[in-house]
Amino acid sequence: MKYLVELQFDHAVHFGSSVAGFGVEEVDDTCHSDTLFSGIINQLATVEHLIPHFSLKNFLEEFDSQKPPFQISSFGLVKDTDYFLPKPLLEPAAFTAEPLLTEYRKEFKKLKWIHLEDFHKWQNKLLSGSDIKNYFDSYSNEPPPKAPSFYKTLTKAQHAQDRETEATQLYHVGQLFYADEVYPFFLVDFNSKHLSWEWFKEALRLLGISGLGGRRSSGYGKFTLRYEPILIGDDESQWPKEVRETTRHRKAVELWNKVLNHESEGRYLFSLLKPKVITENDYVSYYLLIRKGWFFSNSSFYQMKRKTVYMFSEGSIFSKPIEGELLNISPDELPEEHHELYRYGHPFTIPFSI
Repeated sequence: MKYLVELQFDHAVHFGSSVAGFGVEEVDDTCHSDTLFSGIINQLATVEHLIPHFSLKNFLEEFDSQKPPFQISSFGLVKDTDYFLPKPLLEPAAFTAEPLLTEYRKEFKKLKWIHLEDFHKWQNKLLSGSDIKNYFDSYSNEPPPKAPSFYKTLTKAQHAQDRETEATQLYHVGQLFYADEVYPFFLVDFNSKHLSWEWFKEALRLLGISGLGGRRSSGYGKFTLRYEPILIGDDESQWPKEVRETTRHRKAVELWNKVLNHESEGRYLFSLLKPKVITENDYVSYYLLIRKGWFFSNSSFYQMKRKTVYMFSEGSIFSKPIEGELLNISPDELPEEHHELYRYGHPFTIPFSI
């Protein structure tokens, strides 16, 4: 069952970037699927003893199967009722068919987000030159209609003080603020037999209280659900009242059903991916993202450095479905009493005609 989950952040977030500058904690402009997965699993660890007949260790072992308990996407963005996904890393056929579009090619390549309506056209090979121009041409002082301002990033100066010597060191932290009426969302394909959907939602609620991403002790990353998750393809009478009573929002959710049920062997990646096995014939267009950094466990209270791994990023295009894995990234010298560390590498893909 595929759910659409929208979040509301009322303060700054810090999704740490793997590429950092000297003395600067850079901030990423999105939350990747592995970060979201880790946050949810950490919260399940804190309430494991309350969930009937549930073992987190056994639950994680289920992610070694071809059909894991759930598969989760990275963040997309919704502004009011307009949904945006990470842009596919494949040049639209319109650039070849319409030579006058050449002037837009360079800017389109830099574009990060694509509107759901245009994604649907693109996955059906119907994206036109006029659709592309709507991301750049504006007839007022406002941003182009398909390229609104989603967020802004700021850098905040802070200092750390040594408890013994009282020596101080200045450093800078990146902050990300979402614009008005902009909400991150993610999709989850939930199929667990040992964890109920209600407990999954409870883990999300707890994650919203503790915070998602970095700098949580400073209050970053706290969120609430914009409304109850939407079951894609379900009878609209079961949708949240706010969605049912807004025609545009209702139509957008109906479009999601068409997008997710498109028939094609090709796949668009809406998450990070660490494939179990892959060949040169499997990928069409892709980008590799380095994932590394430190880890803090809510259950053991250890902080340690994770092993570095390269993963296929959002927007990558594959010629067929690819199986991912839950990757063990524990350091070689793991404390005996500490649990193993994992990075979520299962794909959330959408059918996409190539």
